[in-house]
Amino acid sequence: MARLKVQNKNTKAHHEENKRRQRQAMRRLRESRRQDPEKNEEDKRKERERYYRRKEAGQIKTIDQMSEREKRNQRKEWRNRSKKHYLGKKNAKELELKLQEDSPPTTPIPEELVAEAPYDEILQERDDGRKRQGRSRRRKHVKALRKEIDSLKVKLEKEKRKKEKYRIRLKRVKKRLHKNIDSPEKKVEALIK
Repeated sequence: MARLKVQNKNTKAHHEENKRRQRQAMRRLRESRRQDPEKNEEDKRKERERYYRRKEAGQIKTIDQMSEREKRNQRKEWRNRSKKHYLGKKNAKELELKLQEDSPPTTPIPEELVAEAPYDEILQERDDGRKRQGRSRRRKHVKALRKEIDSLKVKLEKEKRKKEKYRIRLKRVKKRLHKNIDSPEKKVEALIK
């Protein structure tokens, strides 16, 4: 019976994994659509139309339609979003500057290669190699983490079964002890008999 529980959790994990993959696929699709100017413009137009339809249907309130409390909450949310956006841009800029300072200068390209291929293509090839290495490293890391998670899940299931076993044992021992103690009700029943 315990095995069934583990299998159910694995199927749940399997569903979660499928959902995660779908989210990643959608993220990649949206990113590819953003890269194409025509598709990006079409998506923005559709989103604007959807926004106006929802606004007319009353699903979206404008600030002048909100109560004072809602206005305060909305403005607080705007401030937080603005702060988060600003900090993200600031951190990205600092990271870029740090990378420029820390990274070594680019190696000069031999003249015979310059004549054969444009400089951008050579840099692109280098970047692709780095990306490939990074992806393979990440895949290995994720695989190791998943393996560790699976082993921890198995250990957790064993510990839960142990806990349940000892809980039941304790309950039985308490019940046995309780049977030996004569309650006033049991004394009365013994006298009546």
